[in-house]
Amino acid sequence: MKRYLIFLMMLVLPNFLTAQMYISLPIGGVYQTTGSTTPVALAGQYVGTSLANYRIEYNVLRLNVSDGSYHSTYQNYTTIVTNPTYGLFKTTIYLPVGWYTVNVRVYNIATSSAGSSNAIKFGVGDVYVIAGQSNAQGNPPNGSSWSLPSLSTYDGVVSHNAWEPCNDSLPPYPVMSPLSGYNRIAPSGNNSWCWAKLGQDLQSGSPSGGLPIAFFNAAASGSTSNNWKRSAAGDTTANIYTGVVWCDTTYTGAAQPYFDFKTTLKYYASVFGAKAVLWHQGESDNDLTTTPISATSRTDYKDRIDYVIDQSRADFSSSLRWLVSEVSFNGKNPPGSTTRSDVTSAQNDLTISPIDGSNGSSSDYSYTGVITDPLGYAYRDATDLVHFREDRSSALSTIGGYWNTKIGAATNGYTQLGAFLPPLVTMSKSGSNWTLTVSGTYSEYRWLNMANPKPNSDFLVLGTNYNLSGSTGGSYACLVKDGSGKWTITQTIYTNCGSCREGVAELEEWHEEELGLSTKAYPVPFDKEFTIEFTIPNQSMVKLELINMNGEVISKITDNIHARGTYKYPVQTPGLSAGMIFYRLNVNGLAITKKLVKSN
Repeated sequence: MKRYLIFLMMLVLPNFLTAQMYISLPIGGVYQTTGSTTPVALAGQYVGTSLANYRIEYNVLRLNVSDGSYHSTYQNYTTIVTNPTYGLFKTTIYLPVGWYTVNVRVYNIATSSAGSSNAIKFGVGDVYVIAGQSNAQGNPPNGSSWSLPSLSTYDGVVSHNAWEPCNDSLPPYPVMSPLSGYNRIAPSGNNSWCWAKLGQDLQSGSPSGGLPIAFFNAAASGSTSNNWKRSAAGDTTANIYTGVVWCDTTYTGAAQPYFDFKTTLKYYASVFGAKAVLWHQGESDNDLTTTPISATSRTDYKDRIDYVIDQSRADFSSSLRWLVSEVSFNGKNPPGSTTRSDVTSAQNDLTISPIDGSNGSSSDYSYTGVITDPLGYAYRDATDLVHFREDRSSALSTIGGYWNTKIGAATNGYTQLGAFLPPLVTMSKSGSNWTLTVSGTYSEYRWLNMANPKPNSDFLVLGTNYNLSGSTGGSYACLVKDGSGKWTITQTIYTNCGSCREGVAELEEWHEEELGLSTKAYPVPFDKEFTIEFTIPNQSMVKLELINMNGEVISKITDNIHARGTYKYPVQTPGLSAGMIFYRLNVNGLAITKKLVKSN
């Protein structure tokens, strides 16, 4: 059967349909809006074709944030490049706030027909970085045993569902997905907490189609103002509840908890941009069960957090906005001392300003966050008397609503910090050797194998260039760091594609090997039903679609996070005419397209 299928494709399939369209930028997620329109890099590669005259073009469809359904066409097909070298393309598109699908396709100029295509879903909206302690991080750290708001999942309210607190280097490569329930919020957020509710509440008054929202969470359970200040200064600090160095006794990396927050800014907020830091901390500074108590006075607390805010701006941007909450409620204290005015007054002091940057203090760009001390025992867990629960007076929904109000009140004062746009990558060949080169000058380069991207280990080489032999096929991108320590990620380059290759049989094996996964569909040909099977080596964002001969998506089978393993999806095709169709397996933005024949 396999020979029959390949032979049939070679007879009837236009050459440009046997090739593959890859989109590596933008990364699926949300990019911080910076004005009426925001620049976003669009880049990829068309490999496996010998067409003499073709162009790469794209269109932009606006989606509804709530469910990802079609809203309107923002831009019709527009040419990016004609007959690109090695099929590489890169441009910058300018988009207003919105949740989008960008389709990129090849257009055969000789036959005036469209061919191989791919799509990426992403948004231009608002990106928030969360910091503080456990009522910002979410509770508990170990999974799905807490009462959270019962919400429908919004397609355009997203996080990176990964959990790597106490990381002494870069967070994991971002794979963004809709935020709901017990999904994590990288790098240390335990669950959706009040944040999914906030993302949905922020849709009120948003532009038509909705406002995409992304969250990153670097909060640390049990942390005090002293932990944050000392670690921001580069000093190790002890957890007041365990008495050992922050993280654990075996941790030897940079001082925590500030370092996780710092790398969140320099990595995630650099790649996607940021609107503001949402700070909720203070309960541990009012814990009378610990000795000594953390903040000794109003001035003590203010000076410590003022230092943290100033350090974050030195590390990321002097215009980084903070929303500082007023928080001190600790129900474990004796009656009459559950709240502490020294702490909440200090938090308020941090937000008293002119907010024009004139006096050089942290309060220039700080605003009042939520005020949660009035939410007493009726809103807290009945055992620990500190953490909010949804089944206790709808506490988390209430706080999400509070955040929405506070964010809206400060909107006119924000300086929105845009993404660090990635540099151009070029590819050249000399004999049997390939050279990949990043344009521009950066302080550090880390070349990644995109079949299994690891920013901290197993990266391939450091340097502007990456050299490899012509027999080494694969997909590679480069993490680059600028002089201020901010990181961004280049487009992915697919090597060993010739100029590019011809031949269906060769193409069939090449893509699976380079992506480090396997996939097949059976039976071939099929009548009414077939099964798509694939194996992925790591947790990944997986999208599986059926595509017709025109490159149009006719059915979406799955679009969600998948754990490492093998999956089988039975597919029925009622009403589908006999002939050829394709299925496209997209794993972390990298796609494999395979062909099928319906016999009747």
